[in-house]
Amino acid sequence: MKTYAIALKRSKERYQYIGRHLRELGLDYKLIDAVDGSKLTMDEMKASCNMEEVNKLRWWLTNGAIGCALSHYACYEAIAKSKDKCGFVVEDDAVLPPGIGKLLAEIENDIDENEVILLYYTSFGECKLSSVGKKDISLGSLVFPIDIKQTIAATAYVIGRKAAQGMIATIKPITVCADSWDYYYGKGAFKSFRVLYPSVVKIANFKSSIDYLPSTSLIGRTAKFINDYKVPIAFQILFYLRKKRLSRMLNHFYLTNEQSPILNNISLEGMI
Repeated sequence: MKTYAIALKRSKERYQYIGRHLRELGLDYKLIDAVDGSKLTMDEMKASCNMEEVNKLRWWLTNGAIGCALSHYACYEAIAKSKDKCGFVVEDDAVLPPGIGKLLAEIENDIDENEVILLYYTSFGECKLSSVGKKDISLGSLVFPIDIKQTIAATAYVIGRKAAQGMIATIKPITVCADSWDYYYGKGAFKSFRVLYPSVVKIANFKSSIDYLPSTSLIGRTAKFINDYKVPIAFQILFYLRKKRLSRMLNHFYLTNEQSPILNNISLEGMI
């Protein structure tokens, strides 16, 4: 399985990290140059986005978030053009486990071409994952979420070639972020959606390149200065706050014997 790693060239530390990390793990990978949202012109935005919707949610759909969605779009184009059954998409702050090669081989053997499987995911609230229809593999189990809205993140996932084609047909004009899987599922971009439980991917301590804080604001400028120059104490505090926030979002998941609506739908459509 080919790995498609999204990396922003101006973020040199992250760019160098992900290439080195994937080489050390022995993965067959291709670096996908991330779209730099900070450099998008208004004409480029209008060509790719539903600006009416974007303007309603500017706090969320920042230029960085739009650049992120366009970067994932580039991955889907590469996967759709390949003859491979699926592709592994990672962002440049992913920390993958030592057994990732074997795990990807198992997922490739099991995944449907019209499916997305998250290896890393978070949730803002309590999230139930169904034990009905689960598939046990080396580092965990592939399971269906009860509510797809609750499983977010686009840090590391495997996507089938048909699902990649469906995402290409659905993403533009951009109305939501790259990890709004419930939106894309509702639009019919893919037919099946699972997650690896428990998640085996972690996040490196890098400042987000999406930049939800306005770079012109005092808070935004201060955070950038602290991150760029690794200011003693302040940098450690930022690291602690990020880690604490992630911990809250990563510890909401548990298994239930309820059957997921996703499994119901694919059963009716004859995918299994």
